[in-house]
Amino acid sequence: MRVTSSGKIRRSAAHWRVICERFVQSRLGPKEFCQREAIALGTFKQWYPRYTESGA
Repeated sequence: MRVTSSGKIRRSAAHWRVICERFVQSRLGPKEFCQREAIALGTFKQWYPRYTESGA
């Protein structure tokens, strides 16, 4: 994970895979999970389908 000069957080695909695994284990809804993890819901919604399509 790195922070850009504009202050945005950049996460690797591997980091998103871990986040998605935590989401599944949490049994929370996407909105609640993202609030708890301080993740933008829109970004999560872009990455989660990639995780599920990868056979996870």
